[in-house]
Amino acid sequence: MHPAYNEKLRKILMAAATELKLKFHDKGWGVCVNGPRYSSRGESLIFKSWGASLMSMTMFPECCLAKELGIPYATTALITDYDCWKEDTQVSMELVMKTFKENCHKAKNLLVEAVKRIAKEDWKEEIRIAKKGARDAVMVGPEVVIPHLVV
Repeated sequence: MHPAYNEKLRKILMAAATELKLKFHDKGWGVCVNGPRYSSRGESLIFKSWGASLMSMTMFPECCLAKELGIPYATTALITDYDCWKEDTQVSMELVMKTFKENCHKAKNLLVEAVKRIAKEDWKEEIRIAKKGARDAVMVGPEVVIPHLVV
């Protein structure tokens, strides 16, 4: 699984965010909480003590599926609340939705800019590497052909 995300795509997303003057973090790691629910205060404090940079309901399954299919993948996250990182704020659906609505245009602009940049790149080598990594992770002999992972 390492690296979880495609570095070329990560760099494109960061370059697009920089051009749009969006605040972002270029590294960190997160914990996926099975939604649709918020983590308990205790869970959040444990994840924070482990060094988690963020918690999300959606970031994890997608990167695993992309890896298994040999698809270069990267993601973004809109921070909607600070959970246990700020003691004076209680997480609520109202707060999350308010923050999301105030910031979703930033995500849209980021993705539009990133797609323009992605379209200009040659992805043959990235796709070859992703497919090879996925194929090498399958525990069957090399004589077994997996059509979507042929490089």
